[in-house]
Amino acid sequence: TVTLPDGAILAVASGGDINVASGGEIDIASGATLDVNGTIDVTGATVTGLTTGSLVKLLSTTISGAVAAIAFNSTYVTATYSKYMLTWEGMTPSTDGHSLAIALSVDNGVSFPTHVGAFVYNQINGSASFGINGNLAYYPANTDIDDSAAAGGASGYAYIYNTTSTSQNKYITGMGAHTNVTVANSYGFSSYGKVSTTSAINYIKLYEPEAAGNFSAGKATLYGVET
Repeated sequence: TVTLPDGAILAVASGGDINVASGGEIDIASGATLDVNGTIDVTGATVTGLTTGSLVKLLSTTISGAVAAIAFNSTYVTATYSKYMLTWEGMTPSTDGHSLAIALSVDNGVSFPTHVGAFVYNQINGSASFGINGNLAYYPANTDIDDSAAAGGASGYAYIYNTTSTSQNKYITGMGAHTNVTVANSYGFSSYGKVSTTSAINYIKLYEPEAAGNFSAGKATLYGVET
């Protein structure tokens, strides 16, 4: 056991190592500092009392060919987290004007409970028009996306709440931006959704709500949110 008393500093220079055998400990007292100029590898170890940030990256998927959806199944959507953050970058539909939606499932994607969603949009350029659309049968992340590579696809994020609850409905909130099918106008989105189920969620997917829709490019990442 290595113990750092209050006020002490243990500095590890670049290329240096601290090796702790199985059963050993590094005990850092309140007020002490562990200063690492490099990487801490805690593979197989138990770390307690360490603030590591609120987001834990679970999986990142990059599209390499036409796909109908990016899904995160029960391997990644578990009882460990009751809140998730989903991000997407450059999600480009194969068909001009198609949209991007989020769906949740309680049986690993076999079926989907009732979803309802709404969004507020603001034109970023030009006349800066705005509007609202609601009572959609899905969570609308982005709509009417330009399919050209130069347009950059749709990017954004969403928070998914109450995923482990067996007594509450689930909610989704988020924001996004993309270029419209006209190529001339770009829009920002604020989106909201409700998923009517009191069962725990174990599956999250990004997909096109239009029939036979595919994505030709893009990347999506799922994070667990520590609370």
